[in-house]
Amino acid sequence: MAFLTPDGRMAACGEPSVVQRAMPYGVAQVEAARRLGLAEEGGAEASQGLRESLLRLSQPSASAPGGDVRLRGLGLRLGYNGRVVLDGADLELRSGEILAVLGRNGSGKSSLLRGLIGLEKLQGGEVWLDGHRIDLLPTVARAREVAFVPQWPAALLFAETVRAELDLTLAKSWPAGRAADCPRRIARASQPGRSLRALSRDLSAGERQRAALAR
Repeated sequence: MAFLTPDGRMAACGEPSVVQRAMPYGVAQVEAARRLGLAEEGGAEASQGLRESLLRLSQPSASAPGGDVRLRGLGLRLGYNGRVVLDGADLELRSGEILAVLGRNGSGKSSLLRGLIGLEKLQGGEVWLDGHRIDLLPTVARAREVAFVPQWPAALLFAETVRAELDLTLAKSWPAGRAADCPRRIARASQPGRSLRALSRDLSAGERQRAALAR
């Protein structure tokens, strides 16, 4: 196992137990053990000690509510080829909140996200964004408020270079006269160390995710 820092330096290389101690973060089990002051090494004994320590912890109180409601889904229903994927799903997202959607493979997680932003036509229900029905908003207005990165971000990248991807987006969604320096500024934020002339197909998986988000 090896750990590279953001500046490309090899910080550690060797057994996972050694490398994970050099990382500022770890996998869930290692991070939990670290925060509880337990041994970070694996093994059945360490895992059992971590489990017992976690079970002794009191349940956290509910987090404070976020700000104003930004996105609300009411009675969402979606299906494919006669099979119901979503059936009456409701959710509400407030400013500043992070929502994790959990479920088994095929349970409708991706369909829920695609339905929320209008990539899939709902068979029932409504989605409201900042008090407006999202399906009634122009595509440009919707794109300025909502970003979506699929499991395979390359599905959103069509142009030859990063610059071409950003130019295409800006031509559709940015006021005329204000886009000249945007690709450069977006690239610095989303693709540090990469040239705008970089080929989309040569990007790493993480870089493709950031390019898709900027796109």
